[in-house]
Amino acid sequence: MRTVYVFALLGFAFLAELLAGRLDLPFFLAALVVYYVSLTTSLGIGFAVSISFGILLDLAYGRDLPVTAAILAAALLAGKLIRLKAPTHPFETALPGMGIALVAILGGGIVRLSLSTQPEQVDEFLWELIFFGALGLFLMPLLTLLFDAAGSRLGLGAAICEPKASFERLRPRRVREPRGGKNQ
Repeated sequence: MRTVYVFALLGFAFLAELLAGRLDLPFFLAALVVYYVSLTTSLGIGFAVSISFGILLDLAYGRDLPVTAAILAAALLAGKLIRLKAPTHPFETALPGMGIALVAILGGGIVRLSLSTQPEQVDEFLWELIFFGALGLFLMPLLTLLFDAAGSRLGLGAAICEPKASFERLRPRRVREPRGGKNQ
């Protein structure tokens, strides 16, 4: 069931990427979905999904320079480096979401700027970095909540781990009096 759910998420991301590409918008939903898949499964599966999904996107677009697989793998690595532990709250995915968005937009922008001869595109590129970085900051926690809710309805594990309650911190410490001490 988990495999079907992962493929459904990737299919949704693929359609969103194709729609955004048709409108000439840089979109990074695929990178966020790949990061979510790596949170729910493992890092190795996340890298395999990022490479295969990037190749599939490059084939669908018919690109001359297929770099989407490298960009998605770099974005996944950036998200994992920002947050090494499993998140315990949806807001803990916000900074990795921003990092993933920045790396994904930066990778695509570098390729686009290297093929362009217009210097005014650098200003647009900086504004894209700011806008999409902020969008990734808000979008990743929202996607995590949405995908976890759908996954819990299907009986699958969530990306958000339950925090381990440490009752030792909450309980007052007892001081033991020594038996047969000096004051007797």
